[in-house]
Amino acid sequence: MFRASGSAADPTHPDERDAFEPLEHVTLQFDLGWAPDTVWQLLFADESRFTQDWHLKAQDALNGVVGAWTDDGQRQRRTVTFKQRIDNPLSPVRASQCVWSQWALCDLQRGLVFELKSDLLDVPFGDAWSLYWRWLFTPTDVGRGSHVTLSTQACFWKFLMWKSKISSETVRAGHEMSPDLEAMASADALSKVTPPRVDGGVRKADARTPKGGDGSTERLGHRHKLSIEAAVIAVSLDEMAKLTPRQRAEQVLLSKQLHDMERRAELSSSPQPLRLRAA
Repeated sequence: MFRASGSAADPTHPDERDAFEPLEHVTLQFDLGWAPDTVWQLLFADESRFTQDWHLKAQDALNGVVGAWTDDGQRQRRTVTFKQRIDNPLSPVRASQCVWSQWALCDLQRGLVFELKSDLLDVPFGDAWSLYWRWLFTPTDVGRGSHVTLSTQACFWKFLMWKSKISSETVRAGHEMSPDLEAMASADALSKVTPPRVDGGVRKADARTPKGGDGSTERLGHRHKLSIEAAVIAVSLDEMAKLTPRQRAEQVLLSKQLHDMERRAELSSSPQPLRLRAA
């Protein structure tokens, strides 16, 4: 049974882990010269443009909308929606609606955690999995910087014949894209702390500003667009194309049967309304 969603029987699921622990696959660790509370203000707070000007731009996203943070009493939460371009001839759509469900938590001793759950709404079998990123910003001993740990994981909600392919591609793409995430975060934060000089009306980048510090993702030297979603979609479509008509029918049937079984189990465990019998 693919009971990934918050099941206590699956301690590896992101919802069951300690908030300040990395996910299954650590893709990169590095140091930033800012304390976790400063990182929050520079990269993630409502006033920051990091998500719009850097992350979504590198995603090659269309129609991005970044919601405001709300406090649910335990964590800060917000939703980001956009259209993810799909440059694959096997895809029935050229862009997929994507939803990032984000949450953040800051603790004076343990630091800052920022998690992103990505869901694809209209690609074939896109509702069978979710992709997770978790960023941990742990305060250093001197209290003036953060040790950053990036980690990723794929979780599955329905039966999928090519589950292992999606899992391995998530890890591969995560390792490949993490250095670019580091460069983006460092460049964006540094460009706010040390604004570019203006000499004689000509804008010049500060000598300490990394490539891309002017808000340009093109200058970061990507070999690809920074989208783990696009990478996983491509692998999923390729695996689907390899299925015989019989295997495709089995995939659809098994996915539906398991979904129906889980739905019945949920209903049977829910409190039933009291029904009064007529006198």
